[in-house]
Amino acid sequence: MEYIVMDMEWNQALTFSEMVKDPVFLTGEIIQIGAIKLNQTLEVVDSFNEQIAPQYYTELHPKVAEITKLSNRDLQKGKGFHTVFNSFCDWCGDDFVFLAWGTEDLRILRKNMDLHNIDTSFMPPCFNLQNIFVDQVTHDTKQYALANALAIVGEVPFDSHDALNDARSTALLCTHLDLIRGLNEYKETVENRNGIVESYEFEEPYADIGDALSDDYVVSFECPHCGEIVWGENWIRKTGTNLLSLSQCSDGQEYLISLKFRPIAENKVVVKRLVYALTDELRTDYQQCMEQAAAWSKYVIPAYSF
Repeated sequence: MEYIVMDMEWNQALTFSEMVKDPVFLTGEIIQIGAIKLNQTLEVVDSFNEQIAPQYYTELHPKVAEITKLSNRDLQKGKGFHTVFNSFCDWCGDDFVFLAWGTEDLRILRKNMDLHNIDTSFMPPCFNLQNIFVDQVTHDTKQYALANALAIVGEVPFDSHDALNDARSTALLCTHLDLIRGLNEYKETVENRNGIVESYEFEEPYADIGDALSDDYVVSFECPHCGEIVWGENWIRKTGTNLLSLSQCSDGQEYLISLKFRPIAENKVVVKRLVYALTDELRTDYQQCMEQAAAWSKYVIPAYSF
């Protein structure tokens, strides 16, 4: 058994109307795959790094260009997705599992495989190292950015927003975990996460809450059960910086979406999206917030509704 610590960079559609929606809802087209291979004793034995020339999102989204420092010319220097993916599979070998920081990389990889008619049924298990980190190090329910997690354990990350460097940083963090124990206890650890389906913090700031709510990527997420994009609507204010919405996929899975806003410099805000499997307790909490919003609507501007 070997362990593949993977990371990916991807480009986005410039607008929602330009987003590929068939055969998949393509939230990101991969432009780089970076990975570190650990052997059975968790030693670094190899690395993988390839650029991919996108076929659909051929113009860099401004936010992607800003954080990756890439140009449109850089995009065309890559190889085709099939070529890079086949090389990656050969490099991974026959007996391995994926390790990643967060859940987005695996979801984006599956979408890109579906887009190119590549069978996903052979995919090995993928473990979100954030869950092991909070279970073993911080003992809370927060989700930490990779750089912040490394700072907690006294390490400095490699230059970020490069897939290979981010994979290196993730592998470095693994040296501070009891990884084998974490993988063996992973299912139990995840089941104790209080029903959190997804936790994602957007790195780029927004002008204000309304600006964030106008971003389709903020108010929607991918249902882990059916893969459908689920949208939040009729946002109810829980606190001054926390908005809630109920949502449901076409298969009937119900969720509570929580958007938490944090003010930063220049009067801007950053947003973190938490998605929970809906329980009776969460439904009651949401209904109480609705009642409070209705009571206050006589005196203040109603809660956001987009």
